[in-house]
Amino acid sequence: MSAHYRSPLSYTVLLLESASDSIFYIFQTLQDCEDALSLFEDGSLKEGAGQNSKVFGITADAKKCINTHRDEFETKMSHDLSTSHILTGAFQDALKFIKSSISMLKDLYLVTPGTFGEAIANGCGQGNSLETMCSVEQDPEAVSVVKEPNPPPAIAS
Repeated sequence: MSAHYRSPLSYTVLLLESASDSIFYIFQTLQDCEDALSLFEDGSLKEGAGQNSKVFGITADAKKCINTHRDEFETKMSHDLSTSHILTGAFQDALKFIKSSISMLKDLYLVTPGTFGEAIANGCGQGNSLETMCSVEQDPEAVSVVKEPNPPPAIAS
């Protein structure tokens, strides 16, 4: 998406496959995010019962990061010539932040990536979206259309 929006696009099969990988990565990240956030529908997640229950919520750093990404996204998207910058810069940074946050949530529940959907479906929230995504991954025809992208590079803390 580096060409001006009024110029003709030059594309190859390799570029289309790369775009497909990127879209799949975005879709998978948003599905994982939706599944993870379903745990927090009431504003917090409680572990345990009674007065000794532990409450989990969004940290101040996470809120700051979310607000920064949202503000940058809104600023750049208000100017149509910045679209490619937002798609390759801030949007990718936001996706990496989401992935790392979901990873921390998975670690919190000591859940492996293959069983995250099962853990959510078994009482932690609604797992239908992730289960659907897993069933798509099992279908060879669907996988041939939308290939799984390479994982993003690790985020430095």
